[in-house]
Amino acid sequence: MKRKTHPKQFQTVAEAMKALGLTDQKAADLAQCDRTWITRLRGGMKLKALNTPLRISRVLNVPVEALADQSAA
Repeated sequence: MKRKTHPKQFQTVAEAMKALGLTDQKAADLAQCDRTWITRLRGGMKLKALNTPLRISRVLNVPVEALADQSAA
């Protein structure tokens, strides 16, 4: 799935969803995840589990997507 790029970098999930006119369900459909993930993220939940992959991607200078199992998507 090719990700769309947007000219503006949003600071929060809620800000991005509002600006893009997305509902929780539409964002979930586009991200191919359960709606509850979007709802929680929009509400301010933070994903602490991403710290290690983000640090690794920075050290190796590769996109974090390169660390993911693309066949699982």
